[in-house]
Amino acid sequence: MGKLWEICIVPIRLFFCLLVVCFALFPCALWCADRKITTVRSSNLSFYTDALKGFKKCFGNTAAIKDVVLPKNPDKRAAVIKEIGAEKPDLFLAFGTSATKKLRRNIKDVPVAFCVVVDPPSFGVTAPGVSMTVMPSMEIKFIRAAFPGIKRIGVLFSQGRNVSSVNELKKIQSKSPSEIVMIQVNSLDKLTGAMQELSKKADCLLMLADPVIYPAQAAAQLILQSLQLNLPIIANSAPYVKAGALAAVYADSVDNGCVASQVVKRIFNGESPASIPIQPSVKFKTSINMVVADRLKVKVNPSAISAAEEVIK
Repeated sequence: MGKLWEICIVPIRLFFCLLVVCFALFPCALWCADRKITTVRSSNLSFYTDALKGFKKCFGNTAAIKDVVLPKNPDKRAAVIKEIGAEKPDLFLAFGTSATKKLRRNIKDVPVAFCVVVDPPSFGVTAPGVSMTVMPSMEIKFIRAAFPGIKRIGVLFSQGRNVSSVNELKKIQSKSPSEIVMIQVNSLDKLTGAMQELSKKADCLLMLADPVIYPAQAAAQLILQSLQLNLPIIANSAPYVKAGALAAVYADSVDNGCVASQVVKRIFNGESPASIPIQPSVKFKTSINMVVADRLKVKVNPSAISAAEEVIK
């Protein structure tokens, strides 16, 4: 009997050891099984679709995922939110500011995480989730490497927007006062004068995601003025580059969704949603407009052209 026990105890111990190792390495494989997630996109825009692909790829096949796109019609949108709220999934993952705010306003008994939101605090969006904001240190690193002739980087900002980015820029400015030029602009009607002032002090304008001074309807005028002032724009989205900005640095949507999968796994593994801080974007992409570079006589590092996601020639 003793020998039989000794023979049996070895595989039993081995089984439990493997179980502990699996739990340590892949906790969500155990806890996430049979979970239900409803992903809610603000619209069918490509960056939401790409982020959803990234989320599914990185999360794996350990949960049932239902995807919903919110309708534009307010009444239909309200009906959809009411319907999916009644289904009581284990978690909602919102894509974009609109979906995030609407879900959190109407659903209180199910966790709502988010991704693909630029500057979440400025829009009243709190943890848990993933920001699409690319921090200034990464943008400045790109500018220095891509455009060796640009020495002084100008920034326009409004009060209460992009607080974390503005604070980081002020820290960089305190160490290199001559390299960062910052001007506060609190209304759109002050933008023209601020651009003129900045053109005398800086070699480029680094745009922040600020709808107060950079509303979509004023984009064409902003681009035109930058070209007239010989002040190249480093934007935060690829469409600006197509419109006439020199370049853009923007978060990788697929990676943003992938980072969101890690947030969801942490929630399913037992962490309180409120205790998980907003996660930053990890990877970013760049676009460069060589037509604008030639017109404004900006030298572009060939390695930056090779690494760019899109180059307009």
